[in-house]
Amino acid sequence: MNIYFAAIILLGIAGMIENRCSTPALRPEYPPADRAFRLLGRISFLFWAVLLFFGFWKLEWWQPVAALLGSLAVNALVVQNGVRPWWPGLAMGLALVGLGLTSKIFFEAF
Repeated sequence: MNIYFAAIILLGIAGMIENRCSTPALRPEYPPADRAFRLLGRISFLFWAVLLFFGFWKLEWWQPVAALLGSLAVNALVVQNGVRPWWPGLAMGLALVGLGLTSKIFFEAF
């Protein structure tokens, strides 16, 4: 699997989970963990959009289109299963891995 595609998928899931966990019962109880969850989720969404723009700028047109459609499809599958109490931890882990892959993509490109 292409690292670009994997990073888009992971960042999209992390951003979507942060957006879906709006009720306090689904957020981490510890305030620093809640801030980290919110920050990682929003940064994930930001870098998801940056990677899409980067893909249209540097890659062939079909790669960012496939990544966008794949990200939307995976997000639909995750949402279809319903909100789970372990989502915040999963989202933080996916965000960290996705941001790590994003840094690898940018270091190789520039």
